[in-house]
Amino acid sequence: MITETMNEAMRPLRGMAQPRSETSYLDPRIKAELDEGLTIRDGCLFFVSQIHNIRQNSDADFGGPTGFEGYINKLPLDWLIDGADDSPAWRDFAGTSDWVAGCLTQGILLGHLVIAAAAELTDNPIDVWIHVDYGHDEENPSASFRFVTYREEDLWASNLDGFEQPVLRMTSGNKIKSVGT
Repeated sequence: MITETMNEAMRPLRGMAQPRSETSYLDPRIKAELDEGLTIRDGCLFFVSQIHNIRQNSDADFGGPTGFEGYINKLPLDWLIDGADDSPAWRDFAGTSDWVAGCLTQGILLGHLVIAAAAELTDNPIDVWIHVDYGHDEENPSASFRFVTYREEDLWASNLDGFEQPVLRMTSGNKIKSVGT
């Protein structure tokens, strides 16, 4: 069972992505991040493909294991979808609702696969976070995916209504605190 919660800014975008997430396929470059699988290291769940990012860091550097997982397991959806480059056409497309729906769809598809793969390694629920930033502060628009182990004592980014930009949370299992709908 997967439960979705989101802030108000995400609601219309999730509606746009719904039909796509039922008919689309996961971009091979995004799927490649999961092809090597997941692993548990020092009580944290990681993409095997991202283990090289750990270097000398530990969970203490990120406020605990959940912050550490979120840092290591972060993927830029906008860089990984078809057509992502620095061309004028791409820059005009990035930040549009069609671009957002594409990024969100890829994140949702990957989220379902990550949750299924994690269930093979742990009984703990998994939180998948998808965040869209329209780039209002002179930054380029971006969309990111990350996942963490749900830890009730370490709720990471639990107040979705506190985010200005669109945020979607997908949680596996039944151990979910109501933090937004």
